[in-house]
Amino acid sequence: MAPDEEVVPDNRFVRIVTKDGTTVTGKLLNQDAISVQMMNPKEELKTYLRANIREYTILDKGLMPSVEGKLNAQQVADIVSYLSSLKGS
Repeated sequence: MAPDEEVVPDNRFVRIVTKDGTTVTGKLLNQDAISVQMMNPKEELKTYLRANIREYTILDKGLMPSVEGKLNAQQVADIVSYLSSLKGS
């Protein structure tokens, strides 16, 4: 399955551009008429007042890139085998 085939609402990400031009992307936690709350990639809770937001976009694709067309079947099998070997006993 490709990473973007099904992005459930609980895993939606947003991109915010503040009025000073700063772009921030993170996991949407909550939004209301006054603010948007998100978890940034450093797992910090951030709140942005809508009055300070120039652009607000809910991303319809996840942030995980697809490997489709980049790895062949043997390479994928090798990666899975390697990761399986890391489990330990």
